[in-house]
Amino acid sequence: MLTRENLLKIFKSFGIQKGMLVLVETNGSLESYIAGGEQMVIEVLKEMLGNQGCIIAYIFIFIYYAFF
Repeated sequence: MLTRENLLKIFKSFGIQKGMLVLVETNGSLESYIAGGEQMVIEVLKEMLGNQGCIIAYIFIFIYYAFF
């Protein structure tokens, strides 16, 4: 189980610093391995990036159009 402290150490090893722009991607499969789930990841990143940093997460929305 990854804790907040583990996430801080991992993200620091990636070189994440205050004021950076970070792109995140998730599919939810690791949520059970992180204490606090995906929300914890976001909270740790917000703390590390500070007010000048930016977290970007893209989404895919499947829209099915049926024309009859």
